[in-house]
Amino acid sequence: MSSKTVKVKQKQQRRERLKGCWTIWHIDNCVNRILEQRLTEIASFNKSQEFHDIFNALPSPLKLDVGDDYAVYRKGLTPLAIENSNSGQWELVPESNSAFNLELFWECINQMIVYEFFDHSELIGGVVIQRRSEKNSILIWLLDGRQSSSVLKIGYKLKEKAPIGCTLHYTQHEHMIWSGSAALPIYSL
Repeated sequence: MSSKTVKVKQKQQRRERLKGCWTIWHIDNCVNRILEQRLTEIASFNKSQEFHDIFNALPSPLKLDVGDDYAVYRKGLTPLAIENSNSGQWELVPESNSAFNLELFWECINQMIVYEFFDHSELIGGVVIQRRSEKNSILIWLLDGRQSSSVLKIGYKLKEKAPIGCTLHYTQHEHMIWSGSAALPIYSL
């Protein structure tokens, strides 16, 4: 395949409509306000080119204030609506908080999600990157955690693409609701 053919295919791919529409949010860490007031919708997109343009213009997650988050959710879902008792999350923690690991994996995960790379992509509601002083992490939010085989397939695909040494833990939100935010993971990969 010639380089000209590759460039034409890349241009066509960038204009393609995605299977779903997605929204990028910023969540600030202002403790004096309730969560609804801390959410800022940055942009929505449903085309490949829009995704790349918005993502490339977005300041690095490492430039966020400690305690702030970026979130990419399916259109119609917000970081508020996702936590129901049937939902759950995969938490990915890089081996180190190096800029390379975190930024590279954040970009990779977003591409996997918006291009519906997973066998059970319909279960994925969104992805969040949390900027913290102790440990930065990436959360993949699943809409229905009761489908254990699908949850595990998503987890194994994440593990396959994760940086070496990255730990993955899956927690179902109903356990977090009843036992607080320090619920033990159901799965660890």
